[in-house]
Amino acid sequence: MLRFQRISIAFLVLFAVCGSLWAQPVPLDPTKNLPVSAAASHTLLPEEYIWTADDVTVRRPDHSKYPWNRQDLRVEPHVFRAHFHIAELSKVATLYVAGPREARVFVDGRKVEDFYLNVDEPIGFHVFHADATAALKLGDNVIAVEVVRGRGIVSGGGPLTTQQLTYGEVLVAKIVPAGFGVDLPAFVITDHSWRSSAKVVEHWSEAVFDDSGWKPVESLGPVESDVDLRQWSADAGMYGWPGYMGISPQLRTFALSASAVSHVFTGQASFIHLDALTDASGKGSFTVTNLNNAATDAEAPSLLLDFGREIAGRLLVESASSSVSTLSIAYGESEIEALATGMSTGQQGGNYLGTNVLEVPANGIARGPKSGFRYVRIRFLRGAPVMAFKSIRVEGIYYPVTYAGSFESSDPLLNRIWETGAYTAHLCMQDGIWDAVKRDRGRWVGDMDVEGRVISTAFGESALMQETLRALIPEGSGPVNGIASYSALWVTSLYNLFLHDGDRKFLASEHDALLHILANMDAGLDADGLFMNGKHQWLFVDWSPGLYAMTREAMIGTNMEYGLAYRDAGQLLMMFGDKANGEKYRMQGEKTLAVVSILWMGFAPVGMSATFSNCVSSRCARIHSEDLSR
Repeated sequence: MLRFQRISIAFLVLFAVCGSLWAQPVPLDPTKNLPVSAAASHTLLPEEYIWTADDVTVRRPDHSKYPWNRQDLRVEPHVFRAHFHIAELSKVATLYVAGPREARVFVDGRKVEDFYLNVDEPIGFHVFHADATAALKLGDNVIAVEVVRGRGIVSGGGPLTTQQLTYGEVLVAKIVPAGFGVDLPAFVITDHSWRSSAKVVEHWSEAVFDDSGWKPVESLGPVESDVDLRQWSADAGMYGWPGYMGISPQLRTFALSASAVSHVFTGQASFIHLDALTDASGKGSFTVTNLNNAATDAEAPSLLLDFGREIAGRLLVESASSSVSTLSIAYGESEIEALATGMSTGQQGGNYLGTNVLEVPANGIARGPKSGFRYVRIRFLRGAPVMAFKSIRVEGIYYPVTYAGSFESSDPLLNRIWETGAYTAHLCMQDGIWDAVKRDRGRWVGDMDVEGRVISTAFGESALMQETLRALIPEGSGPVNGIASYSALWVTSLYNLFLHDGDRKFLASEHDALLHILANMDAGLDADGLFMNGKHQWLFVDWSPGLYAMTREAMIGTNMEYGLAYRDAGQLLMMFGDKANGEKYRMQGEKTLAVVSILWMGFAPVGMSATFSNCVSSRCARIHSEDLSR
């Protein structure tokens, strides 16, 4: 009964995330009846994220002194250099730089451009570009770059590569022998052959400077090589990078036209063929005419696209103009969110990723940042006097699944609630099982513990959950996701996945990982076998008042999750044939749950010995009397 209730609650929680969806008469999941297409042909980009060797903050033993949101810390300039050879010059060449908040770029001692990013912008970094044609010459060339680390963004921990990227200590650059937006093999790219120094010395940018004494850079690998480089919106700013797709081969895309256009403001311009924006056939072009290129963002002609449901994906704009078009875009789950200025964590309203400038190459394609949204506000800032677009639509990103489970009753509302829960879980299946596709966009096992039950029930899918569980295993002695109770939820997630798929081969492969996580949990127990938070960690059970931070309720909740995990681990270990550990953790689970029964419910379970009952009572008194606010 308990497990049925937890699954039901999971659906209600997921329904609450986008509860407005059930009221609409259209099917929610646009991928439900799509045939699974082959993976799109895409050659992974070779350019790499690099940084100065031996000066990576997240690898320092005192890295906790430099939190990501202290944007004034660790901002000393770093300098990078590379040598490259050009056998044949092109008519035009474009420099691209991303990662830093500031960058000064020189080629053969000649400055190409200075770049600056406002660190109040919610996206961690931006793709800068500039014309580099005049700076290049036949034969040997030298590129020299001075940078200040990016602003950094919040993340849920994970591998050091992810932490380094979200902290902002990365640089990626290339010079392409083509105009803006064209992806061709580059003259030079950032890779492990570059050299770098954390000390700016005289003449460092000149071609004749001897950089042989500088160390080779540390590399995180090619920018598309690892899903851990795409968590937590870490790559949100890469949407302007030529050739960057930023999705795993296991994911697929689909096209979706807007279902409605509203909040139309033309200003001094005019819109022609507005109906083309809602025409899925792709016939006809939408145009903006007599554009006032001097208009401010607020004065520019604009409109709001409604795609009829929540989508995981990005805006895709295809130009029919002979010159670059510059737009500003803002996503929203509601009209208010998309239309408001600012961002959700700052000014009132506004999208989590803020308002972003989208430069659309001449007769080319531009993609916005990946996110979760239903509405997109677009303002047409600059471009040709007649700015034409073949299409403006959503490129949805999804993990192919089959609806193996179903639900149907005589109540249409109840049916819609089930469908909403299943669809919301499907949206969260991206480069792993994620906590949402708008904000965190990363692996939290607390969310997976809920989502996983829905995914197993609705889709019968295991591979992505198995991959996510493996990725969440902590490398050291810390808890999963850095939260004590999340180690317990890793165990219960493994247990519930096995209940659904019965995959003994995968279960056996996780035996050592299970014991490693259990040992981390055991290290936090006191002499009586209870979690008393001796290290004064930040506790989390839920965002409800009292269930996070150092509170009595959070302590009880954490012990409850420990008890359930120990009990489930006992059963799993018995299945491994590990009877000694299985019995050990079964007994620990029963002991912990018995204590929770007294703490929460105020009675001892039937069958508890008097000795153990007295021991439990003394522990209860301690928990009630200790100052948990310290």
